[in-house]
Amino acid sequence: MTNNEMKIKGGKTGYPHIDMPWMHFYDESAKDFTYPNMTITEYIKDKVAGHEELIDDTYYTRDFTYGETLDNIDNASRALRGLGISKGDKILCMVPCLPSMNQFFFGAAQIGAHCDYIDPRPDSADLLVSAHKVLDLIKREKPKYIVALDRVYMATLCLIENELKELGINNIIIVRATDDMTIRGKFDYINDLINYNNLKNARMREENIKKLSNISLVLKNIKQTKEINQKLNDLVSKSNLEIIYYKDLIVGSRMVHFEKDKDNKTTVYTGHTSGTSGAMPKPIELTNENLVVAMQHLIYGNVPFLPGEKVVQELPYFAPFGLCDNMLLNKISLAHSFVVPEFQIGDFGYLVKKYRPNITMTTPAWAASLVDCPYLTRKEISTIRKVMFGGDNMAKPDEERLKEFLIRNGSSAIIEKGHGMSETAGCMCFSTGDHSDYESIGIPLPGVIYGIVDPDITDRLVPLRLKDGEDSLTGEVVISSAAITAGKLYDETIVKHYTMDGQDYIRTNDIVTMKSNGMFYFEERKDRTFSRFDGYKYKPREVERVMENIPYINNCIITGFFDNGKNGIMPMAHIELSKECALSNEIEIVEDIINRLIQNNSIVSRQLPIKFKFYDELPQTKNGKVDFKKIGSLPLDGTEIDVEIEETNLSVDSIKVYNKTKKLKK
Repeated sequence: MTNNEMKIKGGKTGYPHIDMPWMHFYDESAKDFTYPNMTITEYIKDKVAGHEELIDDTYYTRDFTYGETLDNIDNASRALRGLGISKGDKILCMVPCLPSMNQFFFGAAQIGAHCDYIDPRPDSADLLVSAHKVLDLIKREKPKYIVALDRVYMATLCLIENELKELGINNIIIVRATDDMTIRGKFDYINDLINYNNLKNARMREENIKKLSNISLVLKNIKQTKEINQKLNDLVSKSNLEIIYYKDLIVGSRMVHFEKDKDNKTTVYTGHTSGTSGAMPKPIELTNENLVVAMQHLIYGNVPFLPGEKVVQELPYFAPFGLCDNMLLNKISLAHSFVVPEFQIGDFGYLVKKYRPNITMTTPAWAASLVDCPYLTRKEISTIRKVMFGGDNMAKPDEERLKEFLIRNGSSAIIEKGHGMSETAGCMCFSTGDHSDYESIGIPLPGVIYGIVDPDITDRLVPLRLKDGEDSLTGEVVISSAAITAGKLYDETIVKHYTMDGQDYIRTNDIVTMKSNGMFYFEERKDRTFSRFDGYKYKPREVERVMENIPYINNCIITGFFDNGKNGIMPMAHIELSKECALSNEIEIVEDIINRLIQNNSIVSRQLPIKFKFYDELPQTKNGKVDFKKIGSLPLDGTEIDVEIEETNLSVDSIKVYNKTKKLKK
């Protein structure tokens, strides 16, 4: 029996996925959700038509109008076609946010090519280990071409060129962060790098900001840039692959003809979920149709901004949230995007100060970091009209502090929150206006169905219902939408789909509570997953299994703790040692554990715990099981061993293991 048949026969059923009680928040037009049969490039061109004079992207003082973007999309299609790329060809993309890479994506999609984005940052202190992790992913996902940032090529790809050639990859397209910059923009870029470095190391206050651009630091950076470029030229000249600079490829392909792919079922994007960590992140393939539907969900839910509003585009392409809810949402809003290729959480306030955006699209940790930013003034904050975040939940006290901070500094900004998954092409549930509340994730967007099922039954979906007289219902949320990935990689099932009452759903592992008015509230993750300060979904069990295979570890539990330096959550390991452990002290033990984790191909640097605490026996419940709740609530007492990881754009630079009285540098 279908949902409609059940409604007709029984009226209100109590099942959220059938009654959809949240729809009363929307007007009648939202109930007639439709989407056009278009490719994503056609869709964006249609939205932009008539507004070509508006500024699309600003990148280090250089403005690109929407008209220029449309021209450059066609130029990208010509360049890729001239290289021999055609419909169905997969391009591995190891790039940050850049205007040319926005255009590259649409240009590739326009000819039916498929951009497969992975995190371009090496994730190990050993660059060769990182390179072979990329090689393993390439073997699994089978791209035919690669486009990479110059520094990524130098740090990773040049180490595995022979293996790439054996796999049939003969071309690497190199893009440089400076390609889209003017001369003035290059100095602005250098100034930003200097500011980031000083802010990271000294927590500079407002009165010191103006002192950062001193000439000696500028000259030092210019010298380093020249040295890097010389090293790149040497590597390219010795390569046994064809290394092509993207800028040259564009210039040499102006007369190439290309045919547009019109099939909305063509797969044009692969992102990778932060919900799956390890050496093999879970690939999420999305078609033109998936991306168009995701944008239509946002439009029907009144999420887009006003034309010309200023937004920072900083979320990475390898996360579907970054592609869909930052870059694509900016485009359909006709927003003015300030494109930022790299930064750390401590720099976010600097970006707000510099660009004074009307909209901030962030993670909860980034949004919360604004409250304690020492150099933001009322002048910069007052321009913000919306603070939007997703990927994790923000606790009520933090949201209250953020709201008070905005009001105190002259901003009438509203706080909007989203819930979704990489598998769903980003946002599926949205909290704003009259369907917003502290700790609420809001209501499903038009065209999206949320159901609640029994979380303990995993082989099928068993729906739960809101009984008469009850005000709320708690269980695991499942999602249905035409934006959801098919969940396949060749013959492998990556995302399992379920059928419930004639509708297709995927599970989320998110435990939620739905109030009788249709509003949803996040409770917890079934698998103890927590989000790091940077939005990375940390799955404790994946690291615990590796650590428990170390001979002298009897048991290991990893929890999240609030790190004041990161202004967010970081992982901490609670370890029960065996009596046979031969290492002499806790620092030596942690040093050995870190070495083992770094050399393990299933572990990435973001999974390394940064605090370790040792126990004769881990706390247990009355039933003799490990008491996860008690362990997670234990306060820090100063006996922990700390791990300090310094990362650069190219690698993990150094690791220090220490406690209050001893420090050891690795």
